[in-house]
Amino acid sequence: MEDRAKVLSRSRVARLELLISVAEQVTSILDLDRLLTEVGNLIKDVIPYRHFAIFLYDDERKELIWKFGIGYSDASREKLARFPIGRGLVGRAVRMRSSVVSVDVVHEPDFLPAETASGEAIRSALAIPLIHQDRVVGAMTLESVLLAEFTEVQEQILSPLGCILAIAIDNANLYQASIRDAATKELLYEVSREMSSILDLQPLLDKIADLLMKVIDYQLFAIFLLDPATGDLVIKNTRGWSAEAIQHYSRVKKGKGLFWKAIEEKRPTIVADTSKHPTYLPKRTVDGQRLNSQINVPLLTKDRPIGVMSLEGHRNCCVDPEHERILSTLANQIAVAIENAQLYEELVSRKRKLDSDLQIAKELQLAMLPNVPPKIPGFEIGSIYLPADNLGGDFYDFFRLPARRRVPMSSFDSVVEASISDVSSRLPPNRRGLVIADVSGKGVAAAMTMAASRGAVRSAALDEEQPSAVLYRTNRRLYLDIKRNVYITLCYGVLDPAQGSFTYSSAGHFPPLLMRANGKTTFLEAGGTILGMFDKEEFEQETIELSPGDLICFYTDGIVEAFNGLDELYGEDRLEDQLRATRHLSANEVTQQLVGSVEEFARGTPQHDDMTVIVLKSV
Repeated sequence: MEDRAKVLSRSRVARLELLISVAEQVTSILDLDRLLTEVGNLIKDVIPYRHFAIFLYDDERKELIWKFGIGYSDASREKLARFPIGRGLVGRAVRMRSSVVSVDVVHEPDFLPAETASGEAIRSALAIPLIHQDRVVGAMTLESVLLAEFTEVQEQILSPLGCILAIAIDNANLYQASIRDAATKELLYEVSREMSSILDLQPLLDKIADLLMKVIDYQLFAIFLLDPATGDLVIKNTRGWSAEAIQHYSRVKKGKGLFWKAIEEKRPTIVADTSKHPTYLPKRTVDGQRLNSQINVPLLTKDRPIGVMSLEGHRNCCVDPEHERILSTLANQIAVAIENAQLYEELVSRKRKLDSDLQIAKELQLAMLPNVPPKIPGFEIGSIYLPADNLGGDFYDFFRLPARRRVPMSSFDSVVEASISDVSSRLPPNRRGLVIADVSGKGVAAAMTMAASRGAVRSAALDEEQPSAVLYRTNRRLYLDIKRNVYITLCYGVLDPAQGSFTYSSAGHFPPLLMRANGKTTFLEAGGTILGMFDKEEFEQETIELSPGDLICFYTDGIVEAFNGLDELYGEDRLEDQLRATRHLSANEVTQQLVGSVEEFARGTPQHDDMTVIVLKSV
């Protein structure tokens, strides 16, 4: 009797020493995979086994998840990757919170047969629940191909080990959770920072895929966006997909596949085993693998779906509750970022089209300006036009004038514009019309008004000999045709080379500067008010005689109202000084040097208005 007591005592001491040793070794390991491997090795030192597995408990779904195994085939691990606690000896141990020993599993109606690596059938089993603070953490099982392999003593050894292992698993899970939380917070911060700085859609989607890989070890990744025109899901970004899969699922019709289930239900859809889901769209990875878990997360902005994000992986990659939480948190940010990128892409596309349209308009506008000044015996003409923007509001024109042909003023509205070339045979030699004008505002509106003004002046000049009458008719037409918030300043003159005279009339435009050969200057101010604002306005005109060496400079506000970094205007005094210094040069050289002088004066200050100059010089 005494010897048996000593044996039992020594056995208890040995078990206690084992528990202490195991506790010391496993409770210090915070990496879960390493912990489970070490536990498997420690148990094997005490109870030699050939088949061993550890399952973790998913309390939310009431399921057991295969986490670690020795001696089983890969097919068996895939088959038992996740199963409810209502099945198997392991599930019974979890439900009962106590060990389960089976001497012959053939007689166990709820036994889940697992395929061994050797192909031999399991005959006996021992299942131990892992419990910490009255909470099930998981379960472990030892199985054998022999009958009645496991004893009561082994159960007594493993049961307290289960408690120690449960504590160690909890600690490892807490540690890993803290690591994931830190990584998730870093990811959320990085996503927020990156997404606020990336407005191009494709780089944004690439960045999303890269960032998610830091916290979820997925094998397949895809983002589909809704096509508003067709309602289809269109693939926009993938990782790990084969070329065949990308081509096959480049566009997914409404209601087809698990992608649409997430969109229609407006919540993540998780599939632990895609092979059992009839609406799963099968695909292979780049290296030809098939995967069996998938999570699809809808991308919503203001509860409106714009697409879906899909991840797939082996076994438990996409069914981890933590992954669902991370993806759900990120989905809203990703959806907003994608919508911003789409809006930006649309804006860029519109701007590109607008730029193209503006370039065409600019080319058309420039085509309406004279290519080269006309050659007139006894006179030189120099001209230059520098728009401040793509489309300018300034314009100038030279054209030959017809012989006198009056049209009664009362029949103005019935005048049909005639081409100048049609009446060229009736023109006096070299009699020319000259126009310089500035339309209020800039851009398309100014350019269109410029075109209308050019046509109006040319039309009136065909039928009126006197500049004052041309301006009267031009003003009437513009008053009827254009909006009241747009106006035009314009100077129109007629050069008669045979008489050596120039007759002009100005409509609110900067007065041309007449500089005689001796340097004396006069501003030509005859005319009236601006065009297009008031009906039936009268205009004065004046005729001046030009002698060799005399010149007239016509200009717009971009010249005299140019300013420098000190907010000083170029002004009329500098204009006079510049013309006086260069009056001996040709008309073209005078023009070029005047503009060069203005640009040098305003160096470092952006051009704020169109610059147009015409120099008419008697030689």
